[in-house]
Amino acid sequence: MIISCGGSPIQRKKSSPVFNLPLVNSKEPIPFIVVKCCLEIERRGYTIKGIYRVNGVISRVRKFIRSLENEPYLIDFSETNPNDIGHVLKEYFRSVSLIRVNSFLLISIIIMENLADLAGSMS
Repeated sequence: MIISCGGSPIQRKKSSPVFNLPLVNSKEPIPFIVVKCCLEIERRGYTIKGIYRVNGVISRVRKFIRSLENEPYLIDFSETNPNDIGHVLKEYFRSVSLIRVNSFLLISIIIMENLADLAGSMS
């Protein structure tokens, strides 16, 4: 992607990938996208019935994924629909290799249990 500024093109800095990143290359114990999506869903989406069952709007999800691939640490999740965030998280888990799924399965179960406990205590 080239961004024009004052008539002269500026090459966009290439960021590290978010999706399809092998576990051995991950510098974080829990990937950034998992942490950010889960925190935002916990903050705004836990009251939405079927948050992980109901998909987001495909065009917004694709745009959000492209934004995450380009500049993951600059994205403001607070303006994104919680269903779109849940859909992005599902897409992320679909994109990981089988080696990573086992690790993330345990993390996902722990996160889901915490969200269920939180939702149950708020009822």
